[in-house]
Amino acid sequence: MSRLLPPVLSPLPAFSLPPPLLPRIHIRTSAVRGGAAENAMASGTTARERRLVKVREERRRREYDREHTYPGWAKVLENACRDDEELRAILGDSIGNPELMKQRIQERVRKKGRAQFNKSKTGSIVAFKVSFRE
Repeated sequence: MSRLLPPVLSPLPAFSLPPPLLPRIHIRTSAVRGGAAENAMASGTTARERRLVKVREERRRREYDREHTYPGWAKVLENACRDDEELRAILGDSIGNPELMKQRIQERVRKKGRAQFNKSKTGSIVAFKVSFRE
């Protein structure tokens, strides 16, 4: 008792996906000899655009490397220079160049000695006792 049913027709027409967007193609007819412009292949970008993209990418890579490969101890020294005049005088114009900063600090430690390098100019090394009254 099985009957064959006719195919069901939908009231909505079948929709297809739109064609994919094609990249912009620049064809310079002056560069093509013999009027064969229809046979010329193009990359979709101009040489200037490719050059600018390359420059931007190199600049971004250099900035990323500078941010992520800069030593932590150099950042600490740079932050300490804001408050300490003596350290600022030692480092001078080497801020931003970790190798030069390292050389200057090592030279200063050799000249002054390890015992006196961390010695504070004023105050006591021994901490004072703090008590809280209730």
